[in-house]
Amino acid sequence: METETINSLLPATITLIVTSLFGLLVGILTEKFKNRLRTITYEIYTQNLKPNLAKNLIGNLKISLNEREIDSLRSAYVEFENKNNVDLENIAIRFNISSGAVFQGSEGYVRNSLSWLNWTEQHNDIFQDVLSEFNALPTDENGLKQIPDNLQNRINYVNQNQEYLIPVFNRKDTAHFNFLFEDPLDGSTAILYFN
Repeated sequence: METETINSLLPATITLIVTSLFGLLVGILTEKFKNRLRTITYEIYTQNLKPNLAKNLIGNLKISLNEREIDSLRSAYVEFENKNNVDLENIAIRFNISSGAVFQGSEGYVRNSLSWLNWTEQHNDIFQDVLSEFNALPTDENGLKQIPDNLQNRINYVNQNQEYLIPVFNRKDTAHFNFLFEDPLDGSTAILYFN
């Protein structure tokens, strides 16, 4: 080959090599760091168990729980999806509701493994401590318990917080949570939060 032909091909060849190496480097870095990004999506659905149209029914519609009539009982369904390319472990999710509202029941499970989810050990310990301290209180002649303010604050915490542990959250799997809660007595609507 002539020297002029080699000199004319040299810049294009160098550009091609540099561009290829740069593309390879970007590809390697993208693959390396894309697994560090964690994305979990969620959806929350709530529903009143006593709809507003209950006043328009021919008969009376009442909701009772343990023989106590409840004006506003609501259900909530929360779904989390692991959209990552990696499995996640030991994910703790804390749910809480607005002040004055009370959780009446809850459950959680992971769809693909069909495994039930439990509270975190810390939350379960707090619940058991509050329950045992409440049960140890003496009752008066009317069958009522005088609850100290410190214990009442802890009871309120337990009534308004739930913390679940997802031991293994596989990629592309979903975790489902169902809650039953009572709105505050002041008539406001409870809001479900999580973190």
